[in-house]
Amino acid sequence: MSTKQKLLQLESVLIQKNAPVIKHFNPGLPQEEVITFLASQDIPAIHSLVALYEWHNGVKTVYGFLDAELELLPFGKLFNLEEMVQMRATFEEWAEGYIEDLDNYIPFLGSGESDMFLLDLTTQEVLAFQPMIQTFGERMFHSIDSMLDCILECFERGAFTIVPEKGLEKDFEAYWQIMEKHLAQGN
Repeated sequence: MSTKQKLLQLESVLIQKNAPVIKHFNPGLPQEEVITFLASQDIPAIHSLVALYEWHNGVKTVYGFLDAELELLPFGKLFNLEEMVQMRATFEEWAEGYIEDLDNYIPFLGSGESDMFLLDLTTQEVLAFQPMIQTFGERMFHSIDSMLDCILECFERGAFTIVPEKGLEKDFEAYWQIMEKHLAQGN
């Protein structure tokens, strides 16, 4: 299944479950606009990253709402492109001395504070950066596609549920089991 198909499936799940994040999403952007913006920030136009922002240009803002209202996965609110750039500066400040070659990473999901998911622009792996718990670039997913597979499976198996008034509820034990399975499979 393509990245775009997975995103459409996720959208369907979120709508069906009446997820609050739906009303906070920005519309998606045309492919050329995403590519032009990424190029202006010296970020390569990785297919799955472009598809993500064609789907939705993140949420209107990651600030001012309960995390669960906006999360796609724990600590994972989709940054809009402007907030992605702001979070990149925050990441570079926090990660200096812990991660080498800081320009090789772009935060695209996160809490809006120090917790964030980074896309490795070379390997296309998704890494966790959570300095408060001493996690400095741990691989969480093999790719954005692998992350989407994990999110979809979490909804399918009940690790993630939606409470319409509150948002994403997580069974962390089940989430970690599903995530570890996807890491072990290498997809």
